[in-house]
Amino acid sequence: MKCIIAIEACPEITALGFIVSDLSGCFSAVDTLDNAIDNASEAIDLWYER
Repeated sequence: MKCIIAIEACPEITALGFIVSDLSGCFSAVDTLDNAIDNASEAIDLWYER
């Protein structure tokens, strides 16, 4: 399954937040862009498990 994720920088707290637009309430935050894809995949898996 392919999902679109939106990543937004939060400079005040030096983190990146992301949401998965197709899955209501599926979101997370990461410290680096490199971690975003791995964390997005994990967030999607957890979203389906709920």
